[in-house]
Amino acid sequence: FPSHDRKAKEFAKEAHAGQKRWSGADYYEDHLLAVYEITKGILKEKSEYLEHYTYWFDIEEDEILVASLLHDVIEDTPITYEDIEKEFGSKVATIVNILTRPRDEEYAEYIFSIVEDKGPCNFPAAMIKLADLIHNSSNFPVDKRNNKYSKYLLSKRIIENYLKDFS
Repeated sequence: FPSHDRKAKEFAKEAHAGQKRWSGADYYEDHLLAVYEITKGILKEKSEYLEHYTYWFDIEEDEILVASLLHDVIEDTPITYEDIEKEFGSKVATIVNILTRPRDEEYAEYIFSIVEDKGPCNFPAAMIKLADLIHNSSNFPVDKRNNKYSKYLLSKRIIENYLKDFS
């Protein structure tokens, strides 16, 4: 990890301490690091467009990678938007907030809110959400594939189509 990610790594690891995946694996080690690596790959794939995007919207690749490590912190821990803003800045906090599904919101509404809003942080949020969905759907237990799994696959397709517009 570059040094700027070390702080986010420790922050996420501490925030998710004791949390497990459905497989029983450590949440941080299994999921958050995987989402970070997948996001790096997506950033590399979108690098030509991303140069213009980061210039116009003043969002650095590093901020996107930090947000990928923190993407579930508000939703799954007592950490708040304000905590993230204080530690990592408003852009990272905004990206993480976009990725936080309100408890009373339907999953489809949540996915569409990411791709329909044209705010400067939505494109990076969509990249991270795609990485999250890629990881979640790739290790979903075969014997437990159900409506949730189908939602992941459909959501992946929606976000992939959104990101194609930026190729």
